[in-house]
Amino acid sequence: MINRHSLWTGAAAVVLVFGVVMLSLENMLFGLLIVGVVWLIIPARPEATPKWITILLAAIIFGSLLPTSVSVLFQGLALLVGYLAWLAAPAAERRAPGVVLWATLAVGYWALLIFHANVPSLDTGLLGFRKTVFCLAGLVLGVAVARQYIRSVERTLIGLLCVAVAVSIALFLYFPGLESSLVERNADGYTALLGGVSRLQGIFAGPFHAAVAGLVLVVWGIARFSSQRAFAAITIAVGGAAVYLSLVRTAYVALAVAVGLMVLASPTAGKAVRRATGIGLAAIIGVVALSSVSREALAIVGSIAEFGSDTRFLGRFPGYAEGLALFAQSPIFGWGAGSAGDTLGPAFITGEHVTSHNVILKIAVEGGLIGLVLWVTLIIAIVRRLPRGSQYTPAAIGMLGVSLGMGLTGSSIETLPPSLLIFMYVGLALDPRRGAAGSEKLKSVTRGAAAQQI
Repeated sequence: MINRHSLWTGAAAVVLVFGVVMLSLENMLFGLLIVGVVWLIIPARPEATPKWITILLAAIIFGSLLPTSVSVLFQGLALLVGYLAWLAAPAAERRAPGVVLWATLAVGYWALLIFHANVPSLDTGLLGFRKTVFCLAGLVLGVAVARQYIRSVERTLIGLLCVAVAVSIALFLYFPGLESSLVERNADGYTALLGGVSRLQGIFAGPFHAAVAGLVLVVWGIARFSSQRAFAAITIAVGGAAVYLSLVRTAYVALAVAVGLMVLASPTAGKAVRRATGIGLAAIIGVVALSSVSREALAIVGSIAEFGSDTRFLGRFPGYAEGLALFAQSPIFGWGAGSAGDTLGPAFITGEHVTSHNVILKIAVEGGLIGLVLWVTLIIAIVRRLPRGSQYTPAAIGMLGVSLGMGLTGSSIETLPPSLLIFMYVGLALDPRRGAAGSEKLKSVTRGAAAQQI
């Protein structure tokens, strides 16, 4: 049964806190205290998301409204709590141990890369470490969620993200001055694509982050539309609006990649055909509807075909060449944590750095072949443990497709918190029913043995 009680309680709390934020800092603190106390004393249903997970998710998603040091603390806490929760579970109930092992090796290797000779300072190395592997905190946290809570945590994760994106859209459209003052930005809010039009950022660090968050909602809505139609329709509408308002053209390519992978991941050929047909019809209807509302959106999509003469796209090629050259100079160990991190160039005045504009090249420059092998092996382990036919697998595959698609022209794993939420959802999807099935099998065997004895 869907836990609407917990979902709407959390959503109401977030909306109320946002309203109080717009009044004054004193009221915000008081309102947050009141909302927190009231929510904590509301008795939770047995299948509801544990309140500590809801609090942690809300802190991660809305942490950008707080000082950077505090938001980083919440993300680091997610990594620590994920490991503690996973280790605290009985050995028979721990999901995807192989995935956790490879994630741990990747995190551990990038921890060592903090001390690479090319990294100019400990602070820079820590920031590079966070940008590259903190997204894996979500993976460990998702795997650590007990099987009986997977469905409710899924709803809480998507619900809170939907509220965050909706709040971002409202800020962008109706309170632009407040939007520009809430978050310390690392990206340009304007683009020459449509004559210097402002792009959606909201509570996120930049338009690219907002686009990733919107894509997560769209992909989840497409994957879960048949089983959760009303909520899925809302997430598709909110996420689609965010993608459009962000004016990030790569997002449309990423959506195509995500949808294609979801079709390929269908358990049967018939299911793949039906899924492809349904998505195709929905896309046609969406394009027709969009063309009647806003021709600017079609202009954005159409401009993708002009990549051969697009100065913004062509301007990335020098970075690609420089990244490949750096990889060739240090192919085994790379150049250290943050050496290909976005916005970290000024910190590497005394060392080698490149803004890679590609997630694979970023990993190769920072971690060399060792880093590439760890990440590729981790993704292979994840895909192998995603059960075909599971209700969670299509959305998980689609979200990995979002990271891959957005990673074609950017460091998609750096888009915290959306990238962390993507990997958390993937963690939720790993082995969701294996323990229950094994338990039923054991009970069946036990009953058979008892019957034979009788």
